[in-house]
Amino acid sequence: MQKIAQEIGEKIRYFRKKKGMTIQELAKIIHKGKSAVSKYEKGQIVTNIITLYGIAEILGIHTEQLRYNKPPEKFSSSHAKVLAFFKNLSQFSQAL
Repeated sequence: MQKIAQEIGEKIRYFRKKKGMTIQELAKIIHKGKSAVSKYEKGQIVTNIITLYGIAEILGIHTEQLRYNKPPEKFSSSHAKVLAFFKNLSQFSQAL
């Protein structure tokens, strides 16, 4: 959960700075304390969904832009599925 909070916080900070807004300005608009917004950005506390939507609206972005994106899983040949076309070909089946 901490990783998610950190990534969302980094995105909030990025878009806030891109908009040229201070933590204090954002805090005032969303009716939160400066320390709360700072903690959101550092991933120390998690914002609720209503606040997240408010932050996105104020920053002029979609909530999806603040969302956590799970890193892609690394490809492993042991997990690869062999297409039916290749199953009976000797040169491909030996590699498996």
